[in-house]
Amino acid sequence: MKIKLCTSVVGSKTNIIKKVENHFGLNITFIILGGIALCIISFSLFMTLNFTVIQSYHDETNFKKTTCTVREVDTQQMNNKEDWYKCPWKCTINHTPEGLKTVCELSEFPCLRIVVDVSTKNGLKSAILHESPDKYQKYPDCSTYYCDMDSVVNEKDVNRFRRKYGNIGDTFSCYFNVDSLESDYYYDDGQEHALLRLTYSTASYVNSLLWPSLCGLAGIIFE
Repeated sequence: MKIKLCTSVVGSKTNIIKKVENHFGLNITFIILGGIALCIISFSLFMTLNFTVIQSYHDETNFKKTTCTVREVDTQQMNNKEDWYKCPWKCTINHTPEGLKTVCELSEFPCLRIVVDVSTKNGLKSAILHESPDKYQKYPDCSTYYCDMDSVVNEKDVNRFRRKYGNIGDTFSCYFNVDSLESDYYYDDGQEHALLRLTYSTASYVNSLLWPSLCGLAGIIFE
């Protein structure tokens, strides 16, 4: 009788141990899979942010804050609509016998060029003013551009920019790269260029490194 009782107790304990092992074993599997998923997410985030924020921020760190004074405003290409620049305001991907093809509907805008004198440690330098890095990259001959479906709206927006920043003698803050704009994103066309504002701040750069790193660290810990 005592032997049967002992066997029953031992069997119950064994079942309990197996249930606990199965329970925690299942949780450990989920934790490991979660860790792998976090590592994959971390890598994807880092690769995406590297091509969007990190690379651009490194290029923009070459630009130092200074002052620009408007010296000249070129509106020659604004007056004749035949000289207006074409821009894609809407693009769609269509299936064709040759494969996928991007088709864009075009609008147009007047090209305004504002020339400024930039204050540098080597004295004043003449440069074309641009509203932002992305607008410089797309249309380096123009100070700004707007690409709405209606070209009349684009003209109004460009004129609004001219009224704000195209007054000869006005001085305001800007960013200038004393060395050159030559990089993967900026090419050296022999003309100096100044930027009215930068795209990414230091906080954006820190966040783009911090969160993928924390995500990857959590994945490694869980693994």
